[in-house]
Amino acid sequence: MVEWGLNCIAKKICFYISDHGYGHATRDIAIIRHLRSTTDIDITVKTNRPYNLVRDSLPNVKLIDCINDKGVVLENLKPKVDRNKTLALFEMWCENWESYTKKETIFCKENNIDLIISDIAPQPFLVANELGIPSIAISNFTWHSVFSYIYGNNTITKRLEDAYKCATLACVLPFSEPMKVFNKRVPVSLVSRNIDVPRYELRKSLGIGNNEKLIYAGLGKSMDESILSNLFGIEEKNIKLLLPSGVKINSERNIGIPLDYTETQNYLGACDLIVSKAGYSTVSEAVKAKVPIFIFQRKDFYEDIFLAKEIKKLKIGEIISFEEFVSSDWINKIDKLTEYGDNYAHLGKRYTEDGCTDIKNIVKGLID
Repeated sequence: MVEWGLNCIAKKICFYISDHGYGHATRDIAIIRHLRSTTDIDITVKTNRPYNLVRDSLPNVKLIDCINDKGVVLENLKPKVDRNKTLALFEMWCENWESYTKKETIFCKENNIDLIISDIAPQPFLVANELGIPSIAISNFTWHSVFSYIYGNNTITKRLEDAYKCATLACVLPFSEPMKVFNKRVPVSLVSRNIDVPRYELRKSLGIGNNEKLIYAGLGKSMDESILSNLFGIEEKNIKLLLPSGVKINSERNIGIPLDYTETQNYLGACDLIVSKAGYSTVSEAVKAKVPIFIFQRKDFYEDIFLAKEIKKLKIGEIISFEEFVSSDWINKIDKLTEYGDNYAHLGKRYTEDGCTDIKNIVKGLID
Protein backbone atom coordinates (compact mmCIF):
# COMPACT_ATOMS: atom_id res chain seq x y z
CA MET A 1 0.00 0.00 0.00
CA VAL A 2 1.26 3.43 -0.97
CA GLU A 3 1.37 5.99 1.83
CA TRP A 4 1.60 9.69 1.22
CA GLY A 5 1.94 12.42 3.81
CA LEU A 6 0.60 10.36 6.68
CA ASN A 7 1.92 12.81 9.24
CA CYS A 8 -0.05 15.74 7.90
CA ILE A 9 -3.04 14.55 5.85
CA ALA A 10 -6.58 14.21 7.08
CA LYS A 11 -7.42 10.54 6.86
CA LYS A 12 -11.21 10.39 7.28
CA ILE A 13 -13.65 10.82 4.40
CA CYS A 14 -17.43 10.58 4.46
CA PHE A 15 -18.67 9.60 0.99
CA TYR A 16 -22.36 10.25 0.21
CA ILE A 17 -23.80 8.26 -2.73
CA SER A 18 -27.03 9.20 -4.50
CA ASP A 19 -30.09 7.00 -4.02
CA HIS A 20 -31.22 7.56 -7.61
CA GLY A 21 -30.59 4.27 -9.39
CA TYR A 22 -27.29 2.38 -9.32
CA GLY A 23 -25.11 4.33 -11.77
CA HIS A 24 -23.75 6.70 -9.14
CA ALA A 25 -22.89 3.76 -6.90
CA THR A 26 -20.99 1.80 -9.56
CA ARG A 27 -18.65 4.67 -10.39
CA ASP A 28 -18.21 5.53 -6.71
CA ILE A 29 -17.30 1.91 -6.01
CA ALA A 30 -14.50 2.27 -8.58
CA ILE A 31 -13.27 5.47 -6.89
CA ILE A 32 -13.38 4.01 -3.39
CA ARG A 33 -11.56 0.85 -4.49
CA HIS A 34 -8.81 3.02 -5.96
CA LEU A 35 -8.52 5.20 -2.86
CA ARG A 36 -8.32 2.16 -0.61
CA SER A 37 -5.67 0.46 -2.76
CA THR A 38 -3.43 3.52 -3.03
CA THR A 39 -3.91 5.36 0.29
CA ASP A 40 -4.56 4.72 3.96
CA ILE A 41 -7.64 6.93 4.06
CA ASP A 42 -10.48 5.76 6.31
CA ILE A 43 -13.70 5.93 4.28
CA THR A 44 -17.28 5.86 5.54
CA VAL A 45 -20.01 5.47 2.91
CA LYS A 46 -23.58 6.66 3.37
CA THR A 47 -26.35 5.59 0.99
CA ASN A 48 -29.73 3.87 0.94
CA ARG A 49 -31.11 2.47 -2.31
CA PRO A 50 -27.84 0.92 -3.58
CA TYR A 51 -26.91 -0.20 -0.05
CA ASN A 52 -26.70 -3.91 -0.89
CA LEU A 53 -24.65 -3.33 -4.04
CA VAL A 54 -22.16 -1.17 -2.13
CA ARG A 55 -22.03 -3.65 0.75
CA ASP A 56 -21.30 -6.60 -1.53
CA SER A 57 -18.80 -4.63 -3.63
CA LEU A 58 -16.92 -3.02 -0.74
CA PRO A 59 -17.07 -5.59 2.08
CA ASN A 60 -14.36 -3.94 4.18
CA VAL A 61 -15.69 -0.38 4.02
CA LYS A 62 -17.83 1.12 6.78
CA LEU A 63 -21.32 1.52 5.33
CA ILE A 64 -24.26 3.36 6.92
CA ASP A 65 -27.86 3.29 5.68
CA CYS A 66 -28.79 6.91 4.98
CA ILE A 67 -31.31 8.44 2.55
CA ASN A 68 -29.45 11.25 0.76
CA ASP A 69 -31.61 12.40 -2.14
CA LYS A 70 -34.64 11.72 -4.30
CA GLY A 71 -34.39 11.68 -8.06
CA VAL A 72 -36.98 11.84 -10.79
CA VAL A 73 -39.92 9.47 -11.15
CA LEU A 74 -40.48 8.02 -14.61
CA GLU A 75 -43.76 6.84 -16.03
CA ASN A 76 -43.96 3.08 -15.61
CA LEU A 77 -43.97 2.07 -19.26
CA LYS A 78 -42.40 5.12 -20.90
CA PRO A 79 -39.00 6.83 -20.54
CA LYS A 80 -40.70 10.09 -19.59
CA VAL A 81 -40.50 12.08 -16.37
CA ASP A 82 -43.74 11.99 -14.38
CA ARG A 83 -43.80 15.68 -13.50
CA ASN A 84 -46.46 15.51 -10.78
CA LYS A 85 -44.97 12.55 -8.90
CA THR A 86 -41.46 13.93 -9.26
CA LEU A 87 -42.50 17.33 -7.89
CA ALA A 88 -44.25 15.75 -4.90
CA LEU A 89 -41.16 13.66 -4.13
CA PHE A 90 -38.90 16.66 -4.68
CA GLU A 91 -40.85 18.86 -2.24
CA MET A 92 -41.01 16.12 0.39
CA TRP A 93 -37.24 15.62 0.15
CA CYS A 94 -36.56 19.33 0.60
CA GLU A 95 -38.75 19.46 3.71
CA ASN A 96 -36.30 17.12 5.47
CA TRP A 97 -33.14 19.11 4.72
CA GLU A 98 -32.83 20.78 8.13
CA SER A 99 -33.06 17.53 10.09
CA TYR A 100 -30.71 15.82 7.61
CA THR A 101 -28.01 18.48 7.75
CA LYS A 102 -28.24 18.70 11.54
CA LYS A 103 -27.86 14.92 11.90
CA GLU A 104 -24.98 14.70 9.42
CA THR A 105 -23.18 17.68 10.93
CA ILE A 106 -23.24 15.94 14.31
CA PHE A 107 -22.05 12.67 12.75
CA CYS A 108 -19.16 14.23 10.84
CA LYS A 109 -18.07 16.29 13.83
CA GLU A 110 -18.18 13.38 16.27
CA ASN A 111 -16.30 11.14 13.83
CA ASN A 112 -13.65 13.75 12.98
CA ILE A 113 -14.42 13.68 9.26
CA ASP A 114 -11.83 15.69 7.34
CA LEU A 115 -13.32 15.66 3.84
CA ILE A 116 -16.80 15.15 2.44
CA ILE A 117 -17.42 13.73 -1.04
CA SER A 118 -20.90 13.66 -2.56
CA ASP A 119 -22.23 12.16 -5.79
CA ILE A 120 -24.40 14.17 -6.08
CA ALA A 121 -26.65 14.95 -3.11
CA PRO A 122 -26.43 18.69 -2.34
CA GLN A 123 -26.95 18.75 1.45
CA PRO A 124 -23.53 17.25 2.36
CA PHE A 125 -21.92 20.44 1.03
CA LEU A 126 -23.91 22.42 3.60
CA VAL A 127 -22.55 20.08 6.26
CA ALA A 128 -18.97 20.62 5.11
CA ASN A 129 -19.51 24.37 5.01
CA GLU A 130 -20.89 24.35 8.56
CA LEU A 131 -17.89 22.36 9.81
CA GLY A 132 -15.33 24.35 7.83
CA ILE A 133 -13.94 21.27 6.03
CA PRO A 134 -13.36 20.76 2.28
CA SER A 135 -15.88 18.99 0.07
CA ILE A 136 -15.81 17.47 -3.41
CA ALA A 137 -18.69 16.94 -5.83
CA ILE A 138 -18.34 14.11 -8.34
CA SER A 139 -20.84 13.80 -11.18
CA ASN A 140 -21.84 14.45 -14.77
CA PHE A 141 -24.99 16.37 -13.74
CA THR A 142 -26.63 18.07 -10.74
CA TRP A 143 -30.14 17.96 -9.35
CA HIS A 144 -30.22 21.73 -9.73
CA SER A 145 -29.90 21.40 -13.51
CA VAL A 146 -32.33 18.49 -13.68
CA PHE A 147 -35.11 20.17 -11.70
CA SER A 148 -34.54 23.63 -13.24
CA TYR A 149 -34.91 22.04 -16.67
CA ILE A 150 -38.24 20.48 -15.69
CA TYR A 151 -39.80 23.21 -13.53
CA GLY A 152 -37.80 26.37 -14.24
CA ASN A 153 -36.13 28.47 -11.57
CA ASN A 154 -37.95 28.74 -8.24
CA THR A 155 -37.26 28.94 -4.52
CA ILE A 156 -36.47 25.23 -4.28
CA THR A 157 -34.03 25.16 -7.20
CA LYS A 158 -32.40 28.25 -5.68
CA ARG A 159 -31.92 26.21 -2.52
CA LEU A 160 -30.20 23.49 -4.53
CA GLU A 161 -27.98 26.07 -6.21
CA ASP A 162 -26.92 27.57 -2.88
CA ALA A 163 -26.03 24.13 -1.50
CA TYR A 164 -23.93 23.14 -4.51
CA LYS A 165 -22.06 26.45 -4.37
CA CYS A 166 -20.78 25.43 -0.93
CA ALA A 167 -18.67 22.66 -2.51
CA THR A 168 -14.94 23.33 -2.58
CA LEU A 169 -14.79 21.97 -6.12
CA ALA A 170 -16.51 19.64 -8.56
CA CYS A 171 -14.84 16.75 -10.38
CA VAL A 172 -16.60 16.92 -13.74
CA LEU A 173 -16.87 13.56 -15.48
CA PRO A 174 -17.00 13.03 -19.26
CA PHE A 175 -20.49 13.08 -20.82
CA SER A 176 -21.43 15.93 -18.48
CA GLU A 177 -23.69 18.95 -18.58
CA PRO A 178 -21.88 22.29 -18.04
CA MET A 179 -22.09 22.03 -14.20
CA LYS A 180 -21.97 25.84 -13.97
CA VAL A 181 -23.58 25.82 -10.53
CA PHE A 182 -20.18 25.02 -8.99
CA ASN A 183 -17.70 27.81 -8.29
CA LYS A 184 -14.73 25.59 -9.22
CA ARG A 185 -14.86 22.78 -11.78
CA VAL A 186 -12.07 20.32 -12.55
CA PRO A 187 -12.47 17.98 -15.56
CA VAL A 188 -11.44 14.38 -14.81
CA SER A 189 -11.09 11.31 -17.01
CA LEU A 190 -13.57 8.47 -17.34
CA VAL A 191 -14.55 6.70 -14.11
CA SER A 192 -15.75 3.12 -14.39
CA ARG A 193 -15.22 -0.20 -12.65
CA ASN A 194 -12.36 -2.30 -14.01
CA ILE A 195 -13.16 -5.37 -16.09
CA ASP A 196 -11.56 -8.34 -14.33
CA VAL A 197 -12.87 -11.28 -16.38
CA PRO A 198 -11.41 -11.63 -19.90
CA ARG A 199 -13.94 -11.14 -22.68
CA TYR A 200 -13.18 -14.46 -24.41
CA GLU A 201 -13.45 -16.35 -21.13
CA LEU A 202 -16.89 -15.00 -20.26
CA ARG A 203 -18.22 -15.46 -23.80
CA LYS A 204 -17.04 -19.06 -23.76
CA SER A 205 -18.79 -19.70 -20.44
CA LEU A 206 -22.01 -18.27 -21.92
CA GLY A 207 -21.77 -20.45 -25.01
CA ILE A 208 -21.30 -17.55 -27.44
CA GLY A 209 -19.83 -18.84 -30.69
CA ASN A 210 -17.20 -17.07 -32.76
CA ASN A 211 -19.79 -16.06 -35.35
CA GLU A 212 -22.43 -14.97 -32.84
CA LYS A 213 -23.14 -11.48 -31.51
CA LEU A 214 -24.02 -10.88 -27.86
CA ILE A 215 -26.17 -7.77 -27.38
CA TYR A 216 -27.09 -6.29 -24.01
CA ALA A 217 -30.52 -4.65 -23.63
CA GLY A 218 -31.16 -2.57 -20.52
CA LEU A 219 -33.71 -0.16 -19.06
CA GLY A 220 -32.19 0.81 -15.73
CA LYS A 221 -34.03 0.54 -12.42
CA SER A 222 -36.64 3.26 -12.97
CA MET A 223 -38.88 1.50 -15.50
CA ASP A 224 -40.86 -1.72 -15.65
CA GLU A 225 -38.31 -4.33 -16.72
CA SER A 226 -41.06 -6.65 -18.00
CA ILE A 227 -40.68 -4.62 -21.20
CA LEU A 228 -37.40 -6.44 -21.76
CA SER A 229 -39.03 -9.86 -21.57
CA ASN A 230 -41.24 -8.93 -24.48
CA LEU A 231 -38.69 -7.50 -26.90
CA PHE A 232 -39.48 -8.85 -30.33
CA GLY A 233 -37.88 -8.94 -33.71
CA ILE A 234 -34.64 -10.62 -32.59
CA GLU A 235 -34.90 -13.56 -34.96
CA GLU A 236 -31.38 -13.67 -36.35
CA LYS A 237 -29.80 -16.99 -35.41
CA ASN A 238 -26.38 -15.46 -34.83
CA ILE A 239 -27.60 -13.02 -32.14
CA LYS A 240 -28.10 -13.67 -28.45
CA LEU A 241 -29.63 -11.11 -26.13
CA LEU A 242 -28.14 -10.41 -22.69
CA LEU A 243 -30.69 -9.14 -20.14
CA PRO A 244 -30.30 -7.64 -16.64
CA SER A 245 -30.60 -9.88 -13.61
CA GLY A 246 -34.17 -10.65 -12.56
CA VAL A 247 -35.73 -10.22 -16.01
CA LYS A 248 -37.87 -13.15 -17.15
CA ILE A 249 -36.17 -15.10 -19.93
CA ASN A 250 -38.64 -15.97 -22.70
CA SER A 251 -36.31 -17.29 -25.40
CA GLU A 252 -33.46 -19.75 -25.68
CA ARG A 253 -31.52 -16.96 -27.39
CA ASN A 254 -31.76 -14.78 -24.26
CA ILE A 255 -29.26 -14.88 -21.39
CA GLY A 256 -29.76 -13.31 -17.98
CA ILE A 257 -27.03 -11.84 -15.78
CA PRO A 258 -27.05 -13.89 -12.53
CA LEU A 259 -28.98 -12.31 -9.64
CA ASP A 260 -26.07 -12.41 -7.20
CA TYR A 261 -23.48 -11.06 -9.66
CA THR A 262 -22.36 -7.51 -8.77
CA GLU A 263 -19.57 -6.94 -11.31
CA THR A 264 -21.92 -6.49 -14.25
CA GLN A 265 -19.29 -4.49 -16.17
CA ASN A 266 -17.69 -7.84 -17.03
CA TYR A 267 -20.85 -8.94 -18.85
CA LEU A 268 -21.14 -5.64 -20.71
CA GLY A 269 -17.50 -5.96 -21.72
CA ALA A 270 -18.25 -9.34 -23.29
CA CYS A 271 -20.88 -7.85 -25.61
CA ASP A 272 -20.71 -6.75 -29.23
CA LEU A 273 -23.33 -4.03 -28.70
CA ILE A 274 -25.10 -2.35 -25.79
CA VAL A 275 -28.66 -1.08 -26.33
CA SER A 276 -30.00 0.83 -23.36
CA LYS A 277 -31.60 3.92 -21.90
CA ALA A 278 -29.13 6.77 -21.48
CA GLY A 279 -27.13 6.69 -18.24
CA TYR A 280 -23.55 7.40 -17.23
CA SER A 281 -22.88 3.96 -15.77
CA THR A 282 -23.83 2.01 -18.88
CA VAL A 283 -22.20 4.49 -21.25
CA SER A 284 -18.93 4.64 -19.28
CA GLU A 285 -18.72 0.86 -19.01
CA ALA A 286 -19.32 0.58 -22.76
CA VAL A 287 -16.53 3.09 -23.41
CA LYS A 288 -14.20 1.32 -20.98
CA ALA A 289 -14.75 -1.95 -22.86
CA LYS A 290 -14.79 -0.28 -26.31
CA VAL A 291 -18.25 -1.67 -27.07
CA PRO A 292 -20.56 0.26 -29.47
CA ILE A 293 -23.66 1.66 -27.78
CA PHE A 294 -27.19 2.54 -28.91
CA ILE A 295 -29.14 4.66 -26.41
CA PHE A 296 -32.61 6.15 -26.11
CA GLN A 297 -33.24 9.28 -24.06
CA ARG A 298 -35.64 9.87 -21.17
CA LYS A 299 -37.96 12.76 -22.01
CA ASP A 300 -37.34 15.83 -19.80
CA PHE A 301 -34.23 14.33 -18.18
CA TYR A 302 -31.47 16.91 -18.65
CA GLU A 303 -28.53 14.50 -18.28
CA ASP A 304 -29.53 12.50 -21.33
CA ILE A 305 -29.11 15.45 -23.70
CA PHE A 306 -25.38 15.57 -23.03
CA LEU A 307 -24.85 11.82 -23.01
CA ALA A 308 -26.44 11.58 -26.45
CA LYS A 309 -24.56 14.62 -27.78
CA GLU A 310 -21.18 13.20 -26.79
CA ILE A 311 -21.89 9.70 -28.12
CA LYS A 312 -22.75 11.25 -31.49
CA LYS A 313 -19.65 13.46 -31.40
CA LEU A 314 -17.37 10.50 -30.65
CA LYS A 315 -19.11 8.36 -33.31
CA ILE A 316 -19.25 5.30 -31.05
CA GLY A 317 -22.94 4.56 -31.39
CA GLU A 318 -26.46 5.60 -32.32
CA ILE A 319 -29.25 7.57 -30.68
CA ILE A 320 -32.48 5.62 -31.11
CA SER A 321 -36.08 6.22 -30.06
CA PHE A 322 -37.81 4.25 -27.33
CA GLU A 323 -40.13 2.89 -29.99
CA GLU A 324 -37.13 1.55 -31.92
CA PHE A 325 -35.86 -0.03 -28.70
CA VAL A 326 -39.11 -1.86 -27.95
CA SER A 327 -39.74 -2.95 -31.54
CA SER A 328 -36.09 -3.99 -31.98
CA ASP A 329 -35.87 -1.92 -35.17
CA TRP A 330 -32.38 -0.93 -34.03
CA ILE A 331 -31.29 -4.36 -35.26
CA ASN A 332 -31.27 -2.86 -38.77
CA LYS A 333 -28.35 -0.62 -37.77
CA ILE A 334 -25.91 -3.26 -36.55
CA ASP A 335 -24.06 -3.27 -39.85
CA LYS A 336 -22.28 -0.17 -38.47
CA LEU A 337 -20.84 -1.95 -35.43
CA THR A 338 -17.39 -2.42 -36.95
CA GLU A 339 -17.21 1.28 -37.81
CA TYR A 340 -18.27 2.32 -34.30
CA GLY A 341 -15.87 -0.14 -32.73
CA ASP A 342 -12.99 1.18 -34.83
CA ASN A 343 -13.72 4.74 -33.70
CA TYR A 344 -12.70 3.85 -30.14
CA ALA A 345 -9.09 3.90 -31.35
CA HIS A 346 -9.40 7.66 -31.88
CA LEU A 347 -10.76 8.72 -28.48
CA GLY A 348 -8.82 11.30 -26.50
CA LYS A 349 -7.04 10.66 -23.22
CA ARG A 350 -10.01 11.80 -21.15
CA TYR A 351 -11.89 8.70 -22.31
CA THR A 352 -8.99 6.25 -22.03
CA GLU A 353 -7.16 7.29 -18.87
CA ASP A 354 -8.35 6.48 -15.35
CA GLY A 355 -10.37 9.23 -13.71
CA CYS A 356 -9.96 7.50 -10.34
CA THR A 357 -6.31 8.55 -10.38
CA ASP A 358 -7.32 12.14 -11.15
CA ILE A 359 -9.73 12.13 -8.22
CA LYS A 360 -7.18 10.56 -5.87
CA ASN A 361 -4.75 13.36 -6.71
CA ILE A 362 -7.44 16.00 -6.10
CA VAL A 363 -8.27 14.42 -2.74
CA LYS A 364 -4.58 14.43 -1.89
CA GLY A 365 -4.31 18.09 -2.80
CA LEU A 366 -7.12 19.00 -0.43
CA ILE A 367 -6.12 16.99 2.62
CA ASP A 368 -2.36 16.59 2.29
